[in-house]
Amino acid sequence: MSHRCELHHENERADLFLQAYAASKLKSRLLSWLVISEKNRYCALHFKSEEYIRKEKIRHLQSGYIYIIHPLSKFQQWYEFWLFLYYLLTISVKLFDCGVRDADVMCTDTDKTIFDNASGSFIAYVVFSTVMDVLSWIDIILSFLTGYINEITGIIELNPKAIAKNYMTGPFFIITVLTSVPRFLFYVFYDQPPLKLIGVQVAFSLLKGIRIISVMSLSKRILPTHSNTGMLIIRWFILFAFVLHMCSMLDLTISRVIRFYFELGKCKDILLYEHMTLYQLYPRYMFRTSAYLLAIVLPGNLITSITYPESYIFAILSYLTGKIFVAATWVITISLFLTHNSLRIKFQYLMIQIEEYMIQKKLPIPLRKRIIEYYYFKYHGKYFKENALNFLLSNPLKKEINLHMCRILIAKVTILRNLKTEKVSELVQYLIPEIYLPQDIIIQSGSLQDSLYFISSGTVAVYTHSGKEVCHLQDGSYFGEIDLILKKGQKCIITVIAVEICQIYRLKKDDFEKTLRYHKNIMREIIAYAEDQLKYITMVERKYKEKLFEETYTAS
Repeated sequence: MSHRCELHHENERADLFLQAYAASKLKSRLLSWLVISEKNRYCALHFKSEEYIRKEKIRHLQSGYIYIIHPLSKFQQWYEFWLFLYYLLTISVKLFDCGVRDADVMCTDTDKTIFDNASGSFIAYVVFSTVMDVLSWIDIILSFLTGYINEITGIIELNPKAIAKNYMTGPFFIITVLTSVPRFLFYVFYDQPPLKLIGVQVAFSLLKGIRIISVMSLSKRILPTHSNTGMLIIRWFILFAFVLHMCSMLDLTISRVIRFYFELGKCKDILLYEHMTLYQLYPRYMFRTSAYLLAIVLPGNLITSITYPESYIFAILSYLTGKIFVAATWVITISLFLTHNSLRIKFQYLMIQIEEYMIQKKLPIPLRKRIIEYYYFKYHGKYFKENALNFLLSNPLKKEINLHMCRILIAKVTILRNLKTEKVSELVQYLIPEIYLPQDIIIQSGSLQDSLYFISSGTVAVYTHSGKEVCHLQDGSYFGEIDLILKKGQKCIITVIAVEICQIYRLKKDDFEKTLRYHKNIMREIIAYAEDQLKYITMVERKYKEKLFEETYTAS
């Protein structure tokens, strides 16, 4: 009782803090986006209960740093998705900086500006690149206002000084600042900017590629896949696309950067391709770089298209990188194949053992086929040790798994729909899963039965004691209810046979009474239905016997 009161007081305290900081609905909504939120998918990994989440929320509100964005807030979750898209885009755009030819817009006429001499495509690119730079500065500002999780202690740091120190000493701050200087600023302060200054900016733009590390990290957090194989394929594809784009731009511009911007020699490529735009040149170099990376051709085969030593060295390095990339791809592919098919391989090994067992026991061929059919249906071609896995799970997890497995069954069975969640959970743990093959006898008339059966999937046929077919039952139906109202020692009056492969859940009579004894409405419904079925089957059996009697003596 005291624990509940304590939680209630903490909840009230959190509400009071929110009201104190938020005098309007707008501020309240803004705070709900900044503080920790249960809707953040990673919140449950760091805080195991609602109590700890409340305490963390109060700590944030009491810290005095209410403007700091909590790393487990709703805003941060959505912002990470935006950052993933932004980093992909900015890496692609900023690498094009080294391919933009400033010689095209430089002029000696001081009365003209950059935009008077530039082409429309150049202006469009400069505007778009500037927008990306502005967004980059916004990202820098938000990084100073976003808390982080200390990897050593696991504590969430919300102190602005600690956040600033952590960010500025990290690997991205200096590079982000250097690569976020808009190129058009050079033309604002200079009528004709020094080529070396632009060359430095071009070299810095290539450093934006380090953000591929952030892309790889964010992809694991925001992409909607829980498969390790799928995640690895996506990240590998992103990495290859980045390497291809990076190498293509380097191949296109390495000579221009070294020989034109830093004036270390004449660059014939500028004169050779001066009539072509960057967008026309890029595919040419991209296909050539693809040949290097995919190890399709040797650099020597393209020696005629390589003019300078630095280009030749780059071609060799690209070829070696491609060799490593292709080899790594094969290794990962084989590893994924073996991992993905390990369960199938184990299943095939199990089936070999079963076949050897059946041969040694000299089982008849029809029985062998039924056994094989049973194993294929149970394991779906993938073998796993179900008992060992269940042993490692806690009881709450076992209940949750059973409830999930039986959710469709519960939705189909009418009598179970009105049960409360806790009663359903209790009932599910007593259900015994069973598999029956076609022509398997589930209930034999004349035998003693003490169970109720629920059909999860499949079809069964119900017969009287004399063999008269009464009906077919399918998914969501149940049978065996007649045996629940029979007196102790009375034998079953029906035979139930599987028409096709059936997944059935069996509930013993004792467990049935234990879980549903307080639900008188459900008990009355089942008993009433059982009594009606008993009367109907008795009538069908009586008429069938009369018919057989008449046919027998009429024929004689």
